[in-house]
Amino acid sequence: MARIKTYALDSEINAADKVVGTDGTPGADLGKTKNFSVSSLVSFIGTGGDILTKKVVVSTAELKTLNSPVKILIDNPGPDKNIVQIYGIVAGVSGNSATDKLVFPNDLEITTKSTVGVTPFKYVIPQAIVNRTTAPAPYYVPSLVAGETEFGSKLVLQSAAAPTETGTAVTTMTFWITYRIFNIEV
Repeated sequence: MARIKTYALDSEINAADKVVGTDGTPGADLGKTKNFSVSSLVSFIGTGGDILTKKVVVSTAELKTLNSPVKILIDNPGPDKNIVQIYGIVAGVSGNSATDKLVFPNDLEITTKSTVGVTPFKYVIPQAIVNRTTAPAPYYVPSLVAGETEFGSKLVLQSAAAPTETGTAVTTMTFWITYRIFNIEV
């Protein structure tokens, strides 16, 4: 077996990557070498309120069905006392042309998936921005419309109605979201 210092450093970390560790649970496996996935470590340790940035690309197929189901942009996998707080969103639309495009009949919303009776906060992306066919498309920074959120809510992209496809659409949307998930102990 090679010495650990001889392995190459890799700056690209994926949730499925493995980290070597030692079992610390008293019993027969105490001291046994094990592999742990990065995602399991994140779940165990938690985000600790750290500010994160995530890039999410929404495909043509996903855009065609935004009215049902919604597209989850930020999952909230933690305990039921977790809140998603958004610091900023940048959106980009690409692939729309005069002959091949998706045309949305309404604005798109980035909001929390909440229960009935809650008026969630939202970021609105105007219909004119989503349907733009100029290239290169400029980036759009939506503003927050204040509202409520609930424990465990996920951040989603949604549309009140499905778009109409003209030609063969290859429209995609890319979002860069700066956020944190933190636990509120009541």
